[in-house]
Amino acid sequence: MQTLEQQITQQARGLPESAQREVLHYIEFIRSRYPVKPASKTAGKRQTCWSDTPLYGLWQDREEMADPAAYVRHLRRSRF
Repeated sequence: MQTLEQQITQQARGLPESAQREVLHYIEFIRSRYPVKPASKTAGKRQTCWSDTPLYGLWQDREEMADPAAYVRHLRRSRF
C-alpha cells in the first residue's frame, strides 16, 4: 500500500509539466495556510504540572469549596 505522499507523487508524474506547475503552486498555497511554528524555548522540556503552579490550592482554606460540585450547583441554583 502506498503512502499518501507516494500517491500524490505518482498522480503528479502523469500530468503535463504545466499542470505539475499548477499542482506545485497549489501546494505552496496550502502550505501558506498552515505555517510552521518556530520551536519555542520550552520545546522538549517537561510541561509544568498544574499542581506545580502558584494557583494550585488557592481556595483550599475556603469551607464552601470542600465540595466543589455542590458549590457550583448552589451558584447555578441562585442564578436560575
